[in-house]
Amino acid sequence: MSMYFGIDGETLWNPSNGAGRLFLRQVEVFEAELNLPSGIGQGKYRGDPDTLEVVPAV
Repeated sequence: MSMYFGIDGETLWNPSNGAGRLFLRQVEVFEAELNLPSGIGQGKYRGDPDTLEVVPAV
């Protein structure tokens, strides 16, 4: 299994689930520490929990 990170339906990165979860945990730490959203949202891309929409404007 793997995860998908994308913008407007285009895949940017397709890591394994382990690497993807590790990346997301790091993102969560930075969001909490800086009190800023990252623009990476789980389950917002095609409604699948292993696909994530990246919103560059955020």
